[in-house]
Amino acid sequence: MAGSAGAVPVVVALVACGYAAATAATGAAAAVSPAPTTAAATETFHAAMTVTTIAPQLSFNFGSHEGWSYLSGGYGISTTHAEVNVPASLDGEAGSRNRQTSSLNFGGGARWFLREHFAVGFDVRFHRLLATGAVPATQIVGLSVGLSLR
Repeated sequence: MAGSAGAVPVVVALVACGYAAATAATGAAAAVSPAPTTAAATETFHAAMTVTTIAPQLSFNFGSHEGWSYLSGGYGISTTHAEVNVPASLDGEAGSRNRQTSSLNFGGGARWFLREHFAVGFDVRFHRLLATGAVPATQIVGLSVGLSLR
């Protein structure tokens, strides 16, 4: 899930400079069974991770009222939560880790109005979660496709 809001206060020719605040949240989960040769082949490991980012944006927009492309970047805060459950029969225990770190993001996209008040758009964004303590930096790539109302 993602959301943003912004304004474009400076327009020169066909290029506009704006600012926005953006938020994105994503998650994934997986279940893995051990190899069939083990005694606990019917047990399943469960793992899940969520990432939430909040970042102000600076954008450069190219186009017109009917559609435009943009390049943008920002710096903000990301929070990750990872969780794993290992079956007790494998002498495992549940564990989780939370991490809050600074993050950089940059990307671009486009929005085209198909009707006066209805548009389609996409965004490709690269998030760089900076290293904290013993945890190395991580990069996440996101692709968003959506509809807009004006």
